[in-house]
Amino acid sequence: MELKYIWIKKYNNLEDIDFNFGHSTNETFTYFEGALSINKLIKSNPKGFFGSNITGLNAIVGKNGSGKTNLTELIHYSLSHVGNGGLSKWITSKALIVLGDYIFVQEDIPLSNEIEIEDMGYKISRYEHVPLDKGQGEMKWHLMEKNKYIYYNPVFDFRILPMGSGRDNIQNISTSYLAWNDVFNSNVGDVGKADLLRSHARMEKLREADCILNYSEITQFLNPLPNELIISIDVVSENGLTTTPNYSGQELEEDAEKRILLEHYKELRRIREDYIAWYRLQEYKVDKEAYERKYRIPSHVKKDYFLGLFWVNFFSIYLKLNDFRFPQDFYRKFIFNEVWEISDLKLSKKLSNLNKSLNEFLILCDWQEEIRTVKDDYHDSFEEREISFYDLFRHTSYSTSNKQNKKLFNSIVQKTRELLSNNLPFHYQHDNKYSSGQQKQLNFYSRFHWASKEIMKSESDDYGIDGERVIILIDEGEVSLHPEWQRTFFKNSIDFLSKLFERKEIQLIFITHSPFVLSDIPKKNVIFLDKDKNGNAIKSNIDRNQTFGANIYSLLSDSFFMDNGTIGEFAKKKIEWVVEVLESRNSQLNTETLKEVDYIIESVGEPLIKQQLEIMRSKYLQKDEVDVLKRKLEEQERIIEDLRKRDDNN
Repeated sequence: MELKYIWIKKYNNLEDIDFNFGHSTNETFTYFEGALSINKLIKSNPKGFFGSNITGLNAIVGKNGSGKTNLTELIHYSLSHVGNGGLSKWITSKALIVLGDYIFVQEDIPLSNEIEIEDMGYKISRYEHVPLDKGQGEMKWHLMEKNKYIYYNPVFDFRILPMGSGRDNIQNISTSYLAWNDVFNSNVGDVGKADLLRSHARMEKLREADCILNYSEITQFLNPLPNELIISIDVVSENGLTTTPNYSGQELEEDAEKRILLEHYKELRRIREDYIAWYRLQEYKVDKEAYERKYRIPSHVKKDYFLGLFWVNFFSIYLKLNDFRFPQDFYRKFIFNEVWEISDLKLSKKLSNLNKSLNEFLILCDWQEEIRTVKDDYHDSFEEREISFYDLFRHTSYSTSNKQNKKLFNSIVQKTRELLSNNLPFHYQHDNKYSSGQQKQLNFYSRFHWASKEIMKSESDDYGIDGERVIILIDEGEVSLHPEWQRTFFKNSIDFLSKLFERKEIQLIFITHSPFVLSDIPKKNVIFLDKDKNGNAIKSNIDRNQTFGANIYSLLSDSFFMDNGTIGEFAKKKIEWVVEVLESRNSQLNTETLKEVDYIIESVGEPLIKQQLEIMRSKYLQKDEVDVLKRKLEEQERIIEDLRKRDDNN
């Protein structure tokens, strides 16, 4: 169901304002004095104009504070609040919304021509706070959930809103949301005490690596791609699922299952402390007599320790997430490649397959035998000392330059996630030398790739509804990009999203400040917002016939974007000072002032402004020369007059 129209009674600075969105039926709506009128557009975009599966597209352009982000929030609260058979209710959405063939009307909003609208084929549904909250009627919740929503905003602005939480049918991939919520997916320590920045960084790198590894079309949008993958086994401080439970004495006394479980964890801890222990590394110390702990670990030892730590972490996580209990001494036998067996044959086969894949993977890894120093300062925290010790062998690099290597690593990730309920005992990221702008592009593509997978995952769960359409809101996606990349941002975005969601219809809404984006979009698809004197949003109209294909400089110079021209404020003030000095009839330039005037004029880059200033300077200097001559003439006349008077007296 396409989003066609919203009239908003009141939400923040959006009051008595409406928005028509691009859609395939080309209807236009107007709500005025309690009646909704529906008309056909005279001209519309040709079918497939933006892409074969893009059925609607709009750009919302406006100055800061004009209500652009408020509009995206209201769309979320009003439409993406339906998921898994439930409704989220955050606010009262005082609006009239046209979604497909349904018109949702908040109960306080009058609609005088309901019969006429129903005769046109529309169904009207009243609600108290959000659509469907007063009963489903003809519109069932699963029909609304067929629309999937994605919200992207790269700016971290502390505007933390519950967009994407609870049962909402939205993938919120904005930086502000992910920075606070990645912690729930990263397992970095206890959620209540976790390092939010570390959690966000870990998940961001995982998203980027997964996009590079699993989305072959990414080469069309970003090249060259990094092909060296850095894999790191988690230490306890990085993955809270690997920690030993801290049961109280009373809990252990009352619960036999917890006593058994604790023995399993103790066995794994003994393996960690014994097999992967300090004393076993002493023979690899660079200078055994030196106080400083420097080590060079051979490749074969690194492989063994890496694999051992992987399985210790793996089974620690498995114990937390599953009821199955392994036999006594199983862990040591398994990790040391001794004969083992378990009653669950299906699990046994999966563990064997994963172990086989891991050993194939370890052979292909690059095990560098560099010298590393271990921290042993009592001032350091336990976490710092732990990381320093395990850094001797917990990292490896792996080439993903060919399909076979990618396939092998992906199979390890898939098998591990399947056994650990979508969790991992390690993390990974590509080692890239990207610039800030390239990193920003990779981040954009990887977040949407991740969102697409999350949508597919939600569709496959017990309550999942197959999505027919994805409504995507991109809020200032071009921010911080080089002007040339801003110029191509719109084209790259629609091409990428069309391919990524090739099996779904797409409705796109770009929220932007940029004339670069605007020049790619016909004016009929652009919604212009401004503010009145009270700060309320109003729809504006840019003073030109068309925006599509318009000169970017001309768009920028329109008063809609710039109130005071197209040069910087500092330069503007300096130029105004030069004009004031050169136009002053009473001023006389001293040497230092003239130098500053000359410097400013020579520095101006706009030829017309520079030429005008040079003319003014020339006129001023000519005037100054005339004044000097006049003063000299007056002085000579005074001298002559004095001489004449002296002669007369004699």
